[in-house]
Amino acid sequence: LSEVSIQLSSLRGQVEVVKIKLASYMEKLDKKRNYEGLLQEKEKELEMLLILERAFGAQGIRSFVFENSLQFLEEKLNYYLDLFGSTVRVNFVFQVLKSTGESKEKFELLFYDGEFTRVFDTFSGGEKKRIELSSFFAIKDLVVAKGGRVFDFVILDEVFDTLDDLSGDTEQQGE
Repeated sequence: LSEVSIQLSSLRGQVEVVKIKLASYMEKLDKKRNYEGLLQEKEKELEMLLILERAFGAQGIRSFVFENSLQFLEEKLNYYLDLFGSTVRVNFVFQVLKSTGESKEKFELLFYDGEFTRVFDTFSGGEKKRIELSSFFAIKDLVVAKGGRVFDFVILDEVFDTLDDLSGDTEQQGE
């Protein structure tokens, strides 16, 4: 009987140890479940942030609005260049082709004079003035179109000083 009592006492001790270990494991399991829930929340948050990054990043809404605004600006700029009797055409380029054949996003402003693509500084003073005036009026149209603001009054100083007589007469008649 004393041997059974010893074994019983030993088993009670072992049961207590197992209960303590089980409680510890249950506590760890609860912590694990909490961490898993927190991980799921953070993954959802990350997913939303990635969506927002795409929407408002360089490839998102901002890029879409920017490119559409530049397309509008390009059309208006060329319209005014025509109006001012210029043969120059302006082109906004958003992607360039690399030597590897891949396209790369890059913004370039190209001036085409009917024969060649040129840099702005290589144009005559009169042609530069036409491009500048066309740019001014194109930006004015963009502000009106996008912001609803109307320019009722504009002061331009020495606008026709570098234009030739025929061009100056044409612009003054259009005013």
